[in-house]
Amino acid sequence: MAAQTIRAKCVALQPVMDERVTRLWAGAEAGAVGEGGIAIVGRATGLSRTTVRAGRDELRAGVTADDVVAVRRGSPRRDPCAPPTSTYAKLPPDEARGASLSNRRVKRGAC
Repeated sequence: MAAQTIRAKCVALQPVMDERVTRLWAGAEAGAVGEGGIAIVGRATGLSRTTVRAGRDELRAGVTADDVVAVRRGSPRRDPCAPPTSTYAKLPPDEARGASLSNRRVKRGAC
């Protein structure tokens, strides 16, 4: 149940979080879950357990506004919370690429 809730939060917050905020948020969620929280948050979000642990440890050490540093901008690539897509679905059929299936010789058997 906790994993589904964490996953829903990840999907809702992902557009507005950068790397650092994501790491800190994941660490806070892991701390709130308690025992096994790092593994649960890692599975629910797709983040590395090392990243979640770093966020938790950073929060435990204390975070101040002076600690804020420049972070990389978000990538226009695929959303990490989105399901994977197949590249084969994007390929055109053989006829569109110029190879006709009727021109191919099919060998059957060992000879």
